Amino acid sequence: MRRYRWYRAEWPLSMRELSRRLQECPFRMDGHEGFLVDRVRSDYVEARFIQKREYIDEINNPLGEVIRQTRLEFIEHSFRAGCVGPGLELSDPPRSVNRLFSKLAEICDFSLVLSNIDIEPLDWVSLFRKESRLETITESLQFSKVVVDRDVYANIVIKSNRDVYKQSTDFLAGRKARTEKVKVSFNKAGYNHVFFTRNGAMAVKNNDEEVVEAARHAISNL
Repeated sequence: MRRYRWYRAEWPLSMRELSRRLQECPFRMDGHEGFLVDRVRSDYVEARFIQKREYIDEINNPLGEVIRQTRLEFIEHSFRAGCVGPGLELSDPPRSVNRLFSKLAEICDFSLVLSNIDIEPLDWVSLFRKESRLETITESLQFSKVVVDRDVYANIVIKSNRDVYKQSTDFLAGRKARTEKVKVSFNKAGYNHVFFTRNGAMAVKNNDEEVVEAARHAISNL
């Protein structure tokens, strides 16, 4: 499953200037962190931020001697910075992205503005369908804060192997609710399903560039 996450980013630099500054902080094996720029266009930059971590493992051999071994770990943050749409896209982000955000802010002389996204997933799905022109069904919907009674709320998931959008609308019957996640499946061979969430995240089982590009264009228009 390939994961993507978008953030609102207000870049104080042009994309080519951003690329130049990233390349001035390159990743090298004799260092601990740095950037690798993969692609540069006038409206976006695709790059990776690499962190190298060293660990010392201590092992006791049968003779009671301590053997120390150095273990290396590389943490990779793949991202796409753009001057249109949300502004920052992360691909398969690690658990923590704070160091990446700190380095990007530093490169932008601390003038970069980053914020989380809060969007209606159904609106994103609607635009995604127009962009992709693929036949899809809404296979599941996850809601939070569904009003049951005064000061009484519920979190619910409505799912099936057929489209559940109408049934969800009928079930809620005008109740206030917050859509958290939508699962969409395709009626085309070779395609599986995609998850869209309220915080601007997407998970796709088959990393098809057509699907990713459609989702990217759709969220740029929200």
